Amino acid sequence: MVVTADPWLVMGQRLHTEVMAMANALANQKDPEMTEQDRRRVPIVLIDDLEYILQHSTAGELFERLRSLTQDPTGWEWSLTHGLAEGPTSPYPFADDLHHILPRLFPLDR
Repeated sequence: MVVTADPWLVMGQRLHTEVMAMANALANQKDPEMTEQDRRRVPIVLIDDLEYILQHSTAGELFERLRSLTQDPTGWEWSLTHGLAEGPTSPYPFADDLHHILPRLFPLDR
């Protein structure tokens, strides 16, 4: 998942190729043995959507929606929050909980 504050990046499907090229270059530097199989389609997610879904749904719902985005053959980026049923509301900020949901993005040693 690429998290952005730029809504044009989410909507501009032509930008996806450029962002993925930069991400692959970074991955090549950090892990040169990464296989093509590990280079799946990565969704570009608006930070507002990520915050909203973390506040109003479960981790399972987040991962299900991310899985749907990665398997969408159209190349379009859809909102993580579209059609989200009113669910439990987690108190904001929820920084202490982020490690449990996204451990690589929010390691404990921060």
